[in-house]
Amino acid sequence: MKAGYFLHQMGQYDRALLAYRSAEFFQDREGKARLHFWIADCQEAMGDLKAAVAGFLKVSYLYSDQGMWGVTSTLRAALASEKLGDEAQARQLFEKVLASQGEDNDFGRSAREGLDRLGGSP
Repeated sequence: MKAGYFLHQMGQYDRALLAYRSAEFFQDREGKARLHFWIADCQEAMGDLKAAVAGFLKVSYLYSDQGMWGVTSTLRAALASEKLGDEAQARQLFEKVLASQGEDNDFGRSAREGLDRLGGSP
């Protein structure tokens, strides 16, 4: 996992993905949440936004009990959906973050900004 993260930070995303995927079997639930988040982050950095959205949603659905990985992943999926032009999905995900977090923290404020960019609020 550390090797993958190091490669990730160096911008060697394809090699980071290989390292992350080989580390999956050695992780607990929190480690798997982190690992899948970073895999989706690599995919987004490589320009594969559809895979990134799917990866972030995987984290938010499978590991929502693992601290902030779930909400962070939901927000990242919303942002990637917005980049893809899937406004309906982006709006739904921004609304989900806003409903769970309120507007009094960075997650809620980011979700509110996303909804404002999409032209409206819930």
